[in-house]
Amino acid sequence: MRPCIAFGAFGLVALSFARPALAASFDCGKESAPIEIMICNDKRLSAADSEMATLYAATLAQLSPEGQHFVTEAQREWVQLTRHGVDIEGGRDTKHRLRDQVRFLNRLYQDRIAQLKKSAERFGPYLWSRVDTYRFGIGSDSPAPSPNGVPRMTWIYQAYPRIDNATSAAALAINAKLKTISTQSFKYGEQAFGCGLGENGSGGGETTQVGDVSFADGKLVSVNWSNVYYCFEAAHPQSSGIITNLVFLPTIRPMRPEDIFERGSHWREVLEKTADAAFLDFRGKAEQKLQVDEVKAIRDAVSRADGWSLTPEGIHFDFGPYSFGGYASGAWFTVPWARLHSVLRPDWN
Repeated sequence: MRPCIAFGAFGLVALSFARPALAASFDCGKESAPIEIMICNDKRLSAADSEMATLYAATLAQLSPEGQHFVTEAQREWVQLTRHGVDIEGGRDTKHRLRDQVRFLNRLYQDRIAQLKKSAERFGPYLWSRVDTYRFGIGSDSPAPSPNGVPRMTWIYQAYPRIDNATSAAALAINAKLKTISTQSFKYGEQAFGCGLGENGSGGGETTQVGDVSFADGKLVSVNWSNVYYCFEAAHPQSSGIITNLVFLPTIRPMRPEDIFERGSHWREVLEKTADAAFLDFRGKAEQKLQVDEVKAIRDAVSRADGWSLTPEGIHFDFGPYSFGGYASGAWFTVPWARLHSVLRPDWN
């Protein structure tokens, strides 16, 4: 019998129930709470629980005690969110109670698995971990009441990256900077789109704000920040995103093109040309010409180093659905480092 990572490891519920054992991270052959019975009776949930348990243990094994603390606290909060959420979802529609509970629980499992996969990633000389936090409350379906008058659970999920076991002044400084950016970005988003946690049984929704490292070495980090706000009263979610490229040695400052490209080189021309080709390839228009609005969007993106998403493969560009006039006409592509070799700094190649 393995300990239940999802629930039993923190002493929140018992570990057992009278059901055939599947692949869950706990003993399905003994009696336990309804949520464990639900997991053991569903192959997808059982497999997800087992996968999460494996990832959780592997993540903790890689991290320092401080990093382990952040992951363990996040897991505790996730367990609480999950238990409350399953109870709320189960009361919303008695006809489809079990279906809705299983669907909701599977969604939370998949989200947590994805989070754990990013909780111990090595970029350059550093191991990067994450600080994941969950807050939740109760909101309504206002203006339309929920089925059976049962309120919806509303929650806020935040995450930002950090260098694990940071000891140098530079590593400590970049950790503090990224925490500040996360806090400021969240406050701005809440003011513009935020749902809150609901007050007096009204308002609220689902809010996520996540910062993921896409590239880092010993002196530079590129972080993609994604914000999604879905308020109960809104017709559809609102989303926004920013990119933070920071040099943190010898001091923290925004990245500049000369941090990557040779001074005096024709890097802009080379990057524009390769970006044009990558865009046409993405569109499947290799033999055609760019439209005026497409040229303008690409030139603007190339001119702003703070908008480049650096990856191990190259510089990634992501144009939203309104970037080229028509709806749903966005584009995303990566310009490989190999195509920029002639203008890169020697220490970047």
